[in-house]
Amino acid sequence: MVNLRTKLLIPVLLTALLAIAGIVYITMSQYQLFQYQTEQRMGRNKQRLHLLIGNLQEKSHDLIELLSNKWRLLDSLSAGNMDILLNEITPFHKNWQYDFIAVYDMEGTTIARGDSPAHFGMSDGLYEYIMKAKKGKARKSIVTLYDNKLLLLELKGLETSYRPLGFLAVGQYLDEKTVNTFVRLHQLYLAFEYKNAEVVYSNNSILPANINRSQFRVEFIDELGQDSPLSAILWEDTSKIRSKFRNHLFIVIIALVLASCMVIYFSRRIIVNTVNALDKARASAERELSERKKAEEALKQLNEELEERVQARTQDLEDEIIERKQAEEELEKHREHLEELIKERTAELEEKNAELEQMNEVFVGREFRIKELRDKVKELELKIES
Repeated sequence: MVNLRTKLLIPVLLTALLAIAGIVYITMSQYQLFQYQTEQRMGRNKQRLHLLIGNLQEKSHDLIELLSNKWRLLDSLSAGNMDILLNEITPFHKNWQYDFIAVYDMEGTTIARGDSPAHFGMSDGLYEYIMKAKKGKARKSIVTLYDNKLLLLELKGLETSYRPLGFLAVGQYLDEKTVNTFVRLHQLYLAFEYKNAEVVYSNNSILPANINRSQFRVEFIDELGQDSPLSAILWEDTSKIRSKFRNHLFIVIIALVLASCMVIYFSRRIIVNTVNALDKARASAERELSERKKAEEALKQLNEELEERVQARTQDLEDEIIERKQAEEELEKHREHLEELIKERTAELEEKNAELEQMNEVFVGREFRIKELRDKVKELELKIES
């Protein structure tokens, strides 16, 4: 029965191993899911960052297209009338919250600047870009450090049908306010780099020194071109999420362990009850077997007695049959003797019958003769009387 117990405990051990395998599998799958969700979340945040840059560019692009097609701005630039020029660009800076709007002549000298009307008649940090724009495209996107601020700029040449007039620059600063607004919405760490040097970063957390920065780097090649020196480090502190994930995973594992323990406990109880039931069944079967053996022995003894009785009865029947055969033989002999006697008696009776018939014929003839004589006597008597 020990072997039976061991065999019955094998499913319990297999259940425990299966539970352990399930826990390991769930842990690995949940961790992979956590990694996948983290990567997906980081991918979405990178897309949001690209969308932020794209929106800033689109906003600058819309304004630069609007202003470059206003005839009052072109006329005032052509006439060198700075007051009208400022009236055209200042409202957009104040009311529409454009960070940077400026107009330059063909030599890179500032003519009008929306955020600083007194800043004119001199060159600034955009001089080299304006000089490059004279030789290249009439419109281009630029990222530069301007007054120690990171400026995302759209630069477009202004011209009439007969001569170029200058350049219009519209842009947005990538400052701490913009970065912190983005970070506050998405719970991230964000740092913009210009020529691989951090220029502006969020103040919500400190970027760990041991992380692989290239893994979290975001390039803006599609928005600003291959030679763009602007990049960003976008990092998410997953410690709270990881801790929450671990707590959730711990709860799941505890639940699985408890469920497995309950299964093992009830399985063991079922097995113990089964073994006890088998023990009782075995004892009952042994008692039934003992009783059956006793019954078989009694039946065997009864069979022997019956066989003896049958043999004795058979012997009696054989003796009776022999006696009957002898009686039948004697009866046959007696019957044959009777038949001979009957035949003899019959022959005698036939002879006597023949004699009686002859005598009967004689007597019948005599009676007829007597009757005839009586009739003749009566006739004679009648004759005599008459």
